[in-house]
Amino acid sequence: MKRMLKTLAACLGVAVLTAVGTAWLFLSGRIDVSHLLYQLHYNPWVTARNPVERKRVIQTILVKLDVDEYSLPSMKTKQPFISGGGAILPLPGGAILVLDKYGGLYRFHRGGAGEGPRLETLGNAVKTNNDLYGDYARSQGYSLRPGTNVGYAGLGMRGIDLLHLKKHGMIAISYTQWQPEKHCMVNKVSVRKVDDRLNFLPGSVWKEVFVSHPCIGLNRRNRKKPMAGHQTGSRMYELPDGRILMGLGDVKHDGVNRPNILDDPDVDLGKFFIIDPVSGRRELYNTGHRNPQGLTIARDGTIWETEHGPTGGDELNRMVRGKDYGWPHATLGKLCLTCKGVLNGRHDGYFPPVFAWSPGLGISNLIEVRGISDAWDGNLLVASLKNQSLHRLTLLDHHVQQDEVIHIGERIRDLYQADDGDIVLWTDSGKIIFLAADTRRSATGRLIASLSPEARAAIHDCKECHIFTRGAQQQGMINLWGVYGRAIASTSFPSYSQALRSKGGKWDEKSLDAFLADGERFAPGNAMGDNGVPDARLRARIIAFLKKLR
Repeated sequence: MKRMLKTLAACLGVAVLTAVGTAWLFLSGRIDVSHLLYQLHYNPWVTARNPVERKRVIQTILVKLDVDEYSLPSMKTKQPFISGGGAILPLPGGAILVLDKYGGLYRFHRGGAGEGPRLETLGNAVKTNNDLYGDYARSQGYSLRPGTNVGYAGLGMRGIDLLHLKKHGMIAISYTQWQPEKHCMVNKVSVRKVDDRLNFLPGSVWKEVFVSHPCIGLNRRNRKKPMAGHQTGSRMYELPDGRILMGLGDVKHDGVNRPNILDDPDVDLGKFFIIDPVSGRRELYNTGHRNPQGLTIARDGTIWETEHGPTGGDELNRMVRGKDYGWPHATLGKLCLTCKGVLNGRHDGYFPPVFAWSPGLGISNLIEVRGISDAWDGNLLVASLKNQSLHRLTLLDHHVQQDEVIHIGERIRDLYQADDGDIVLWTDSGKIIFLAADTRRSATGRLIASLSPEARAAIHDCKECHIFTRGAQQQGMINLWGVYGRAIASTSFPSYSQALRSKGGKWDEKSLDAFLADGERFAPGNAMGDNGVPDARLRARIIAFLKKLR
């Protein structure tokens, strides 16, 4: 017995020391929590165990979205699916062309009645030489994390973007590639001829039409991150004349992490170019960019671009030929976590962003919405990596009026709007997510329609802070489906007031009536305050409506 107690005490002692040590590592910053969370979304242990298909509903301010998501890593293919980057391109007939992190191409079929989703392996489109890069970096004493999915998504060589060049009948791929003879990295664009169904023409081959200058060597200032391959830009868009507009990132040549070489006219980094996909001729479009991640052309001809700021200051830019957007001399973010102040936040002498986010979103691609809903038509949808959300921007005279956050719960790397109107998302965990507006009147909608005009108006006011659809999610809002009989402040909503959390009890006719009559008196300090419903008959109609939401 004594020996058993000693063993137990020793085990408890080890457990306590381990817990204390782990807590110290986290609090001291020696373990990067954000890095661990970043890795989680494309760790093969996580991605391979996701269900192939999952359905849910998201309620936005104006539109209810049906969500249908498919996990590609959990589908059987001839080769391991490598998530953590890449891009998508919707194909005629509803299929999706997928570019994975290291240049592999796949065709995803959603499937119809009687058949499930499937994934075809098309083979490697381009060679990123990421394995050669890794071998060389290790030979130079750099520490690289093993595995095909683990580690920062872009620190190595990678496939970046896919583009259908309609005017020339081509598909273009942008990517970074390691040059083993020179021990350095370049950005490239390669094109290949396709037919009307975007199948590669027999005998066609990939042709390089753009190679960046100079070739970038390993970072000698940071032995843990030999190459800032996540900061290379390379998002593409087809201009009306069939040429490609593409921007390059600075690969951390910001004057802090590496020398600032962006102002040199012979250096391609930090600049946008127009590239002829036939001749390969290029022309400079504009300058002063850090890490371009999104690019789209609106119906009015405005070119919109998104890019990462340094620490905060992620930007929405209106692109104009010949302008200098200021990086690394101007930003609305900080240069690094340990640097003081803001670099010329007013952008004096430079072309300023239309809008900027601080803290940053981990911003990625964007689209202009067309046709999914009258309420959304002409809005911009901006994708986020860090926030795992979409941001719906309403614009007036090229100024942002509203930024609605639509939480998706995945790092969104790319997005498109397909021909059928569905918005298609591509995530770092290897998921393809379809968003479609649910135009059918729900059971909740029918209930609301049956109410008196006064009750409908009251419910409409409640929609500022609440949603009513079963299973729906909306960040910052409480779902009142099933509220009658539910314990007070018992959902997963994270921002209940302390007054409601400590109230106790459940929502029944008496508590609901008291709360609707005078929320401040019911639970002093709650978010509703004294915005009550004084009419007892109207309160009774609202409570009767809430009782039916179950």
